[in-house]
Amino acid sequence: MKLQLAMDFCENLDKTSKILEEVAEYVDIIEMGTPLLMECGLPIVTQIKEKYPQHEVLADLKIMDAGQYEAGVAFAAGADIVTVMAATEDATIKAAVDCANAYEKAIMADLLAVKDLEARIERLEEMGVHYICLHTSKDLQRPGMSMDEHFGKIQKHIKSSKIALAGGITAESVDAYVRLEPEVIIVGEGIMTQGDRTAKAKLIREKMN
Repeated sequence: MKLQLAMDFCENLDKTSKILEEVAEYVDIIEMGTPLLMECGLPIVTQIKEKYPQHEVLADLKIMDAGQYEAGVAFAAGADIVTVMAATEDATIKAAVDCANAYEKAIMADLLAVKDLEARIERLEEMGVHYICLHTSKDLQRPGMSMDEHFGKIQKHIKSSKIALAGGITAESVDAYVRLEPEVIIVGEGIMTQGDRTAKAKLIREKMN
């Protein structure tokens, strides 16, 4: 089971590097989040991959069009995993998957905004998507939500792709997600906004182990 750190609102390379110095030893996948990529562009993927070659780096591009081109530039920049939106056209997803296979890298399909989850998951697996991310957006997260139960029901439909779980996961709630045994648990604010990021990352890692 891998821990993916979602680095969304880091603003620049210096801030990103400082945070990674605190938590990198507990993290397996370093996610360059969509807001961070909007701020810094793909060069930050290259810079972080060069500094942490032993880690996988994910570029959260949330691709909706031009699947081969957009995935290709991210892989060329050093990304090991690139995200596409599961709600987009099949042709876009398949092009991104073909590109990933050519680079011997991986595509993660994000299920945000998908309505018919069972049918879409089946199609994603037919297209060879490497990871499927069960994701609850920031805008939909609310106190009292039992997302682990929701994810558990969806997870049963995934047969061959690896599973990633994301959406408001913290050191306090991670146990429920660990019990679902996904390949990847994605944590953002549960580490990034904490007073002692190192302690939180270490605690999550220990619980996952």
